[in-house]
Amino acid sequence: MEQWKSLGCSTLLAGLLCSTAAQADVTAAEVWQSWQDYYSDMGYTVTAGSEEASGGTLTLRDVTGTSTTPEASGSVTIGEVVMVEQGGAVEITMSPEVPFDMTTVAEDETVEMSMLFTQPDMVMTVSGTPDEMTYDFTAPSLGMSITEMVVNGTPVEMTMEMAASDVTGTSVMGTSGDTTVTQQLSAPEMTFTVSAADPETGGTFTMDGSLTELTGTGTMVMPEGIDMADMAAALTAGMRVDGSFSYGAGSYTMDVVDATDTMNIEAAGEGGSFDVAMNAEALRYGASGTGATMALTGSQIPFPVDISLAESAFSLLMPVSQSEEPAPFAFETRLVDLAVNDEVWAMLDPMAQLPRDPATLILDISGAARMLVDIFDPAQTADPEAVPGELHALDLEELKLTFGGADLTGDGAFTFDNTDMVSYDGFPKPLGSVSLKLLGGNGLLDKLIAMGIVPEEQAMGVRMMAGLFANAGPGPDELNSTIEVREDGGLYANGQRLK
Repeated sequence: MEQWKSLGCSTLLAGLLCSTAAQADVTAAEVWQSWQDYYSDMGYTVTAGSEEASGGTLTLRDVTGTSTTPEASGSVTIGEVVMVEQGGAVEITMSPEVPFDMTTVAEDETVEMSMLFTQPDMVMTVSGTPDEMTYDFTAPSLGMSITEMVVNGTPVEMTMEMAASDVTGTSVMGTSGDTTVTQQLSAPEMTFTVSAADPETGGTFTMDGSLTELTGTGTMVMPEGIDMADMAAALTAGMRVDGSFSYGAGSYTMDVVDATDTMNIEAAGEGGSFDVAMNAEALRYGASGTGATMALTGSQIPFPVDISLAESAFSLLMPVSQSEEPAPFAFETRLVDLAVNDEVWAMLDPMAQLPRDPATLILDISGAARMLVDIFDPAQTADPEAVPGELHALDLEELKLTFGGADLTGDGAFTFDNTDMVSYDGFPKPLGSVSLKLLGGNGLLDKLIAMGIVPEEQAMGVRMMAGLFANAGPGPDELNSTIEVREDGGLYANGQRLK
């Protein structure tokens, strides 16, 4: 984890120097001094090979930013930065190409990477006051490419290029007390291409794609005097990050070739989003997409495989810091209307015994837990045997599983008594219930038996378990079950004690 934190800091430095985020004032000299002060406070070094001031214009040449930690180091160089004072604002232009070199060390692997940022005709305007500066920028295109990669001294044949067109953005930075940065970015289109070759097998990999309607927003709060290398301490001091990104229709094509096989994937989607937030209390991450399709062909695949998914989502909320009181957590995954083409169904079910309706999986849970450690503090998480936290509540907000004509749904809630670890063999004593409903379950089991997937003797065991835990419902092929743990510690199914 440490090397990735260092890598993120180095990449952040390059991005900030090449785009929108830096402290500023209303004169060119103050803008330049603020860059140096800001990055010095963050543990970075920013210098210029030469400085030339003339008539309200400050020209900086060979501007270099460096960052070094035991796990990673990075260096970015901007050939020329020109700052022109214009009626209380400062207009900034930079060299169209900016090289960035980075080295990361993780256990027995050292990776050296050279990248190139491109920003032709980008113009940035700084306005505002010393305590709150606004950066507005436009760029006909912004790009990034990997020009060289070396792993443990051996060159790796790989290229990666990304480019966004007609990019606009705004960044507002407040520096009175804590530094607060709020940013907005948009671009109508981004394209990307990746290629690589395996020197041992001769195999190749290529991928080309694009996304449209990109928009992003973000806020970051950095308290005075924090050390970004110590994430746990920074969060405790009040560091906060909150960002979201969305995109419209997109697609990509992937080709994989080796000595014995070829494979092609063509994928597309209607749009999606992701968001991330982190503070001293919690970490939140989420991603979603709609209208995804994928077509797969290959020399070892007897027929084309077509897959579609109407909706997908994943989200996670978890507490990250030691606390005296329980804090919320949540997890959700959604795969809605997953469908495959008839050729795939014919291979799995040649007699067409199963309904070929799309499948769905939804699991949405929430609850409360008390963390016993700070998960970003390596000293507190070093012991793999240590218990990281206590579970206090668990709610099943939604359960839905639909496949082969059967539909399982459920919801429920439990609380947990962490002072009683005896009643349930080292697990905190639960209290609560969950209700489940299964429609079409026996019909699906009959079909799986007929297909030879489930042996008859195993099916008999399943039916016996269903009879123990479930009651027949009013509808055809309906089973209902309420599983509960009561105050007496007993486990009950539909009112009948099991334990």
